[in-house]
Amino acid sequence: MNEHISARMNWHDNGCDGCICTRPKSNTYCIGPHSFQENVITSKRDVEFEHEHAGTDIQGLNYIPPCSATINAFGSSIIRAYSPTPSWLSDGTEVRCQNPPSKNNSRKRFQFSRYC
Repeated sequence: MNEHISARMNWHDNGCDGCICTRPKSNTYCIGPHSFQENVITSKRDVEFEHEHAGTDIQGLNYIPPCSATINAFGSSIIRAYSPTPSWLSDGTEVRCQNPPSKNNSRKRFQFSRYC
């Protein structure tokens, strides 16, 4: 029996390597209507900061991009990530976690905690 899996990810112009996009102002797909978490990215994205730090590994920045759930899929180090609480829960809690890269180890998973 064949089994298939698909995953929705935000578009990164540098291959989800744990870095800010090289041309964040030109990357309109990540905020488009078919993008994973497009409402979160649209409302939380700091395009000017990302433009100033284009191509920079986010590990050393004091900034967690709203695409942090997928930006590190093929990265090389653990990064800080967050996920806003769904609107139906409405207590304002924000989940923060360590997001390990999946490269070379498909068994790694998100390690959730309240703080990174």
